Amino acid sequence: MNQSMTGQLTKFYEAAYVDLPLAAAQRWMGGNRRSLEVAGWAAYDSFVALANELTNRMYANPLVAASFGRALETAFHVQHIFDAFTPSSAPLLPEPSRLDSSELAEAVAEFDEAPRVTLATRSAHYAEAAAQYRTAAWTRRPRRAVAA
Repeated sequence: MNQSMTGQLTKFYEAAYVDLPLAAAQRWMGGNRRSLEVAGWAAYDSFVALANELTNRMYANPLVAASFGRALETAFHVQHIFDAFTPSSAPLLPEPSRLDSSELAEAVAEFDEAPRVTLATRSAHYAEAAAQYRTAAWTRRPRRAVAA
């Protein structure tokens, strides 16, 4: 371990296992809350710095960096393939706050019969729903005044 790693580890142990329990005991005995908050944030900051140092050391290894790079690239390709088959721009159901209960019931009924529709019809249905959703998003209904 070099000086940076040893320093980060020492700071973490000091903050998490000395300062934080001491501040908690002082707070329990009637001390101020601020010292406990400061000790908690110090422990958090030292943990984040230690995790950052460990991550940097892990990715410094070429084998680990290359394998994680391939895994991320594969995940992006899989996501791209799934995005090609699912319409991401059209929501499955409109937001309930924008609909009356009867309109919501109709939307649910349409959604229930959607799996029985062919792929071409489903694509047209989603495109139309997306267009309606975009239109509804820009033309919101005025909110009703709530009686106080």
